[in-house]
Amino acid sequence: MIYELAEMVNIRSFLGWTTHGHSGVDVNLYAKGRKSYLLRTSQENTDVGKFVADVLDLDMNQTPIIPRNL
Repeated sequence: MIYELAEMVNIRSFLGWTTHGHSGVDVNLYAKGRKSYLLRTSQENTDVGKFVADVLDLDMNQTPIIPRNL
C-alpha cells in the first residue's frame, strides 16, 4: 500500500524517484544567485529548506493556504 500511496503523490506533484529507499549517499546541490555562496560546503538536508525560506523571505510559522482542488 505504501508504494501505491507514493505513486499517487508522485503523479500529483510531478515527482519521480529512482529508488524506494534511502541510500545515504551525498547528493550534489547547485545554486546560483543571492546568498548562493552559503551552500558551497556540505549541508544538512533540513538546512537547505531553511536556506530557501530565508532567501525567499518566507514565514515558516505562518499557516499555508492550500487550494481545495489539490
